[in-house]
Amino acid sequence: MADKIEDASLAFWFIDAAHTYGGCKRDLKAWAPKIGRIGIIAGDDAQHEPVMQAVKKCVPTHSVSGPCWLVDKQIRFDDPSHFRQ
Repeated sequence: MADKIEDASLAFWFIDAAHTYGGCKRDLKAWAPKIGRIGIIAGDDAQHEPVMQAVKKCVPTHSVSGPCWLVDKQIRFDDPSHFRQ
């Protein structure tokens, strides 16, 4: 589905998908380019360790509130020093 969305066309995306490390990392890599230069990616299932391992690997500066994780809105998804693939 991400391939149907223009890069840098979204301001916000909420991921509610796979609970596996590979699935979550794949979703982050697919959807991060769709977020504008400064935007927000969030997701749920923070209680699942594989999900949080993928979030920590791709976006070290994130926050967690209950079952949700949120990427700081100042992250530049087009900057490899902010978003790791």
